[in-house]
Amino acid sequence: LGSDSERSQRLARDPRLLSLIEDLVQPGIALFSAKLISKGPNEPHNVCHWHQDEAYWHIYSESEHRLSIWLPLQDTTKKNGCLRVIPGTHKKGIIPHEPRTSRDHGACRLSFLPGERELPNTVYCEIPAGSAVLFSNKLCHSSLGNHTAQHRRAFILTYQEATVRHGKDSDFTILREA
Repeated sequence: LGSDSERSQRLARDPRLLSLIEDLVQPGIALFSAKLISKGPNEPHNVCHWHQDEAYWHIYSESEHRLSIWLPLQDTTKKNGCLRVIPGTHKKGIIPHEPRTSRDHGACRLSFLPGERELPNTVYCEIPAGSAVLFSNKLCHSSLGNHTAQHRRAFILTYQEATVRHGKDSDFTILREA
């Protein structure tokens, strides 16, 4: 969606979002990835297992300052599968991840623990639509399934420093030069 839709391009370039990250993502700002995540109605097994995004993304490029902005398009609650994070875990480095399949009842193909598990210090990001959660791609996070009759969608924009000249697929775009 990052390069395919004019609306998502505008969102990724929105000065209000870029101002949130300009002190954290530098030198310069590049869009690494943009995606829409959807949990359909009554999908209690559609979990996102405990993982760190960097376990996936280091194969595309090495970045010291990669981070994501998670933007829910509906109000998010525990019941509809909101984002869950464990504060401070981004400082511990990458935890070894193992492959998972859809038979593991989840959407993440790499993780360090099944998504249904509750871990110490878990924070549920129950926030209204249009809010934002910024997080390091080394932060441990997951989400549960959707136990409601409505969709739960979130748009995720991931940025990295512009001096790293590779991103994920065609989404990669330099937004501000170093």
